[in-house]
Amino acid sequence: MKKIASIVLCLCCIILCLTACQGKRDERAAQIRLNVQTYAAGQNQPTHPSILAFDQPWHGYRYWLAYTPFPYANGEEENPCLAVSNDLYYWQTPSGLANPVAYNEETGCNELKDVSLLYRQDLDRLEMWYLGRLSPDLGGDGKTLLLLRKCSSNGVDWSDYQVMAPTQYLSPTIVWEDGVYRMWQMQYERLGNGGTLVYQESVDGINWSEAQKCTITGVDHGIKLWHGAVRHIQGRYYFVFIRDYLQSDAIYCCTSDNGLDFDQPQVIVGADATWYSYYRPDLLYDGGKFYLFYGVITHRQQRYLAMSHGDSLNQLQGLQAADQSKMFPLTDEADYSFTPTAAIHTLLERLSPYIHWRVVAALCLASILAGLIFRRLRPRRGRLRRWITGLGCIGIAVCYLLLRPNYAADHSLWLLLLAACGQGLVAAAIAEYLTGLFCND
Repeated sequence: MKKIASIVLCLCCIILCLTACQGKRDERAAQIRLNVQTYAAGQNQPTHPSILAFDQPWHGYRYWLAYTPFPYANGEEENPCLAVSNDLYYWQTPSGLANPVAYNEETGCNELKDVSLLYRQDLDRLEMWYLGRLSPDLGGDGKTLLLLRKCSSNGVDWSDYQVMAPTQYLSPTIVWEDGVYRMWQMQYERLGNGGTLVYQESVDGINWSEAQKCTITGVDHGIKLWHGAVRHIQGRYYFVFIRDYLQSDAIYCCTSDNGLDFDQPQVIVGADATWYSYYRPDLLYDGGKFYLFYGVITHRQQRYLAMSHGDSLNQLQGLQAADQSKMFPLTDEADYSFTPTAAIHTLLERLSPYIHWRVVAALCLASILAGLIFRRLRPRRGRLRRWITGLGCIGIAVCYLLLRPNYAADHSLWLLLLAACGQGLVAAAIAEYLTGLFCND
């Protein structure tokens, strides 16, 4: 029992050490939220930004931002909305518009999400595209996604919604370019298809070409994608994205000459103690600078928008406390606190992809069998047996996690090793205790 207690104590020390490391800062990450008032009174928690910039003000504003409120992950409030600005800091609802632009009750969907805003210069109108999931309460299957659209010639008066096409993808980026709609979407890894970025075209927005898989150098096998956006900037395509739902501690970017073949992803915003996780990013290039808009999740599970900017994506600077005075004043307060409880919760969440209790059970059974055999062959070598059993379990767990798809490429090696050590030691300790009930060294 003393050995089991020692193992548990060692694991607790490791967890506390890693928890202390959670206090690190990344100057590329915003330290405060970007204030955007939503229609959900007292819960101003917008996410999933889609940003447009005009060379000259369009109906009074240069910048138009589509987003969806998502207070504490409440999908019923995730309805497409609109905000405007002339400086990228002070955002407000356009005069005369009552958000949301689209809402669940007008469709057969139980959630509307993943908004993409575009401008048709030939028609001088905004188009808001978004996804809707058919509700089982309204006769749907709860799985089918529809690609929906609304249009406006002034940003205030919007058309009825149109069902454009069914889709099996997430987080669409849709642009109007050279007389066609160009769309990038993501299949995420949880669907069992490995995670892919796909590209399609359409002249009318209804009939789309076959999905063409994009390639990403270095991560074509087992790529993990969740949400992201593709933007065409100065003749080059930029793909900014996050890899995991609720566990994305970095924002990545890769580029392409043709919008299909992307280079090696690079981290442009890293982990920061202010935030528990990042969410869907979008990219804007204006006035010779890059502006990265992205969702953030606090350790209290509040959802906000944030922004980082810089002359290049390698030199981004996040919002700071001094920027607060430039923003629209909000009455609700954001909680950025990082308590020990939140730290442990964060660590456990980050470890969860590596925890496999079937592995622990299998290692435990194997350890019991190996221990019984070793006791018979070397009855007086108890300490050696424990070392061999413990290290063997850890080694097998490490190999198992490394050989599984997605782990080595998309997750932290340190977290993988910690999880493997934990599972291996737990299995060895349980096996030692159980065999000790029947045998004595």
